[in-house]
Amino acid sequence: MSPASKLHAVIVDDESSYLYLLETILEEILTCPIKAYTHPEMALQELPDLEVGIIVTDFYMPKMDGVEFLQKVEQIKPAVPCIIISGHKQLLDTVDTTDIAQLKAVLAQPFKINALVEEITRLWPEAIA
Repeated sequence: MSPASKLHAVIVDDESSYLYLLETILEEILTCPIKAYTHPEMALQELPDLEVGIIVTDFYMPKMDGVEFLQKVEQIKPAVPCIIISGHKQLLDTVDTTDIAQLKAVLAQPFKINALVEEITRLWPEAIA
């Protein structure tokens, strides 16, 4: 059992079909379990009970955007590296993210899945070990 196997990769995206696609592909590549959420509120509710290695979140979501989500994550899992993915990069560029120390990468959609895998493994090498 690899070191990453007890830690989860958490993915949050309100578009369920896109989330399912990401989850399915990443399960084939990464050696850790993946928890996928279409609602950031549900992810926040379950995070305290999860051992997490990385969090990937969409930026543009209803009720709570990815930056607001990560600000709340910081209170629950302060050491976990985070990645924002966004098809609305111009909008994200207008938001101040400098106070979110955990935010380590931003990927503009569309991106190749390899780019996401590279960022995940750069920030959490055990995810693929």
